[in-house]
Amino acid sequence: MGFLLILGVIVLVVGLVMRYSERTRKGDHRNRWVGAIGIILGIVIILGGIIASSFTTVPAGHRGVIIRFGAVTGRVLDEGLQTKVPFFDSVVKMSVQTQKYEADATSAPETCRMSILLLPSIGTLILLWPLMSIKIPAWTLSKG
Repeated sequence: MGFLLILGVIVLVVGLVMRYSERTRKGDHRNRWVGAIGIILGIVIILGGIIASSFTTVPAGHRGVIIRFGAVTGRVLDEGLQTKVPFFDSVVKMSVQTQKYEADATSAPETCRMSILLLPSIGTLILLWPLMSIKIPAWTLSKG
């Protein structure tokens, strides 16, 4: 979207130069019309860039967190096409999908299977044994 803004400014400057150049003042009216069209086209491109940068998409299975000037605003975007304030807001997309891992429990007295559910949205691992579940905060499992 920044490309459209830069292109719009370049077209606008070229249009202004052509519109108010010395040749235009001396009676060359063709430059006056080309300059006016360049000015209008430059403004349209700049406005298109601003409008295009005010939209963002959040893919399925994700949520978007709005960050304004490096601070979290508390606004969470659902899946799909969403709006944001152009140039001030950025969107960080975070996965909220439940991921399942299975591992053999070698320290158990008998051979059994253990399932691990990772919930990245709340930063928690859930260990599922056949008859009980244990919740462990993900930050306690860091490699150290």
